Amino acid sequence: MARQSLRDLVAGERLLDRYTIIDVIGRGGMATIYRAHDDRLDRVVCAKVMKVSLEPGAGRDKVFEATYQHFEREALALSRLQHPNTLRIFDYGYLPDGKQPVQISEYLDGGNLEDRIRSYGPLGFEETMQVLEPITSAIEEAHAHRIIHRDIKPSNILFGYVGQTSIAKLADFGIAHSDIRRPVAIDGVDEPSISTVALFSPRWAAPEQLCGMPVGPATDVYSLALVTVYMLTGELVFDMKQVQDSFKDRVYGDRVVLDRLATLGLGDNETLVSALRADAATPAVP
Repeated sequence: MARQSLRDLVAGERLLDRYTIIDVIGRGGMATIYRAHDDRLDRVVCAKVMKVSLEPGAGRDKVFEATYQHFEREALALSRLQHPNTLRIFDYGYLPDGKQPVQISEYLDGGNLEDRIRSYGPLGFEETMQVLEPITSAIEEAHAHRIIHRDIKPSNILFGYVGQTSIAKLADFGIAHSDIRRPVAIDGVDEPSISTVALFSPRWAAPEQLCGMPVGPATDVYSLALVTVYMLTGELVFDMKQVQDSFKDRVYGDRVVLDRLATLGLGDNETLVSALRADAATPAVP
C-alpha cells in the first residue's frame, strides 16, 4: 500500500452524512481530532480522522499499513467494551474517497491527565486513587475481552464532567501498536528502532514492547505503574533525553528502576516495585 498524506478538514464539512466539523482540537502523528456536531441527535462528538490514506501500489510502507489496520481494529475493540470509564465509540466509517477512516466517539471537555499535571502539579494520594481505580477497572474489562491497550499514558486518560463531578476515561485502544519491527543493535543486543518504538510512546512502554516481544496484560500494568508514579510525583521514571539509555534502564534489569523509585520517595511501595519489574525473559543486569 502506498501512503498518501491528505488535507485537514475545515469547519462546516460533513462526515458520514450526519456529522459537521466544528474545529480541530488535537493533532497526533497518525490522526487529527476534531470537535463535531451530530446533526441527527443534536450533540457534540469527537471525530478522529486518520491523516493518511493507503492505496494498493508499489513502495509498501509497512509501518503505516499496520497503523491503518490498527485504527480499524480500535473501533472494533471499543465497540465491545461497556465500562463507564472507557471512551465510548458511536460510529465508524470512511471519508468519501473510501480510503481515509473516521472514528466518532463521545466528546470530553475536561482535558487530559498530562495537561492537568503540567498545569497544576502532581496529584495527592486521594486524587490519584480517584483516577487510578476506575482506569484500572476499565483496563480489567478490556483484558477480560483479550484486548491489550498497549499505549497507556497520561494523554490517553481523558476527563469529562457529570454535573460538577470529574470522571476519568481511558482512550486510544490499540492505535499506537505496530507489529512491524526494524531491529537496531545497542551494545550487541537487538532493539526496536526508535522510529518503530515511537508508535507506542517509548517513555510509557513496557520492556517487552521495547524488545519487540509479545505483549500481554502485564504490559498495560507496567505502563499504568509509570503513569501512577507521574500522578504522585509529577516526575517521569525514565528520562527520554537519551532514548537508547532508557531502553537499557528497562530492558537490562530492575536496579535503575528501584533506584529511581527510591529517589522519588516510592521505594517502599511494593505494588509499584512489583509492577515495574522487567519481564523475566528480558536480559538482566549482570
